[in-house]
Amino acid sequence: MADFDASIHEKADIGFLVDRLATRFGSQRILAFQPNDTHIPEAAWLAVPAQYVKPTKLPWKKLREPGDAPRRPLRLFTRPEPVTLLATASGAQHLRWRKVQHAVAQCEGPERIAMEWWRHETPLPARDYFRLEDGEGRRYWLYRTGVPPQWVLQGIFA
Repeated sequence: MADFDASIHEKADIGFLVDRLATRFGSQRILAFQPNDTHIPEAAWLAVPAQYVKPTKLPWKKLREPGDAPRRPLRLFTRPEPVTLLATASGAQHLRWRKVQHAVAQCEGPERIAMEWWRHETPLPARDYFRLEDGEGRRYWLYRTGVPPQWVLQGIFA
């Protein structure tokens, strides 16, 4: 009997493709992303070998409504990079990152994200996140932590 619903075999076809790719390139090289139950940005997802993915009850959460600006960047750095915020005598602010100075046009924040105290023996400090835009329209996601405050760039917006 012919079936006109092409999506009925979709999961089997994807499973077959994942098996073929894992055989060719190795199971640790073909990854699937799953949501993780945490509010820490760099731990909000897990990369799991695609052959061993199990269905999860955790949904991907929608962070914004249509038309809203992104609240989280598309690109998070593997290791957050140190930056310096400078204020000139005229009151203008500048962001220094990778030895390049960017004039800050707009800033939004802070958004406080507290670390998960129940998962660590020594409590980690809370982070205050800011969204910055420079004069050329590039957008950065950075946070400050500690006393005196240390500024760290976590990611960039596309």
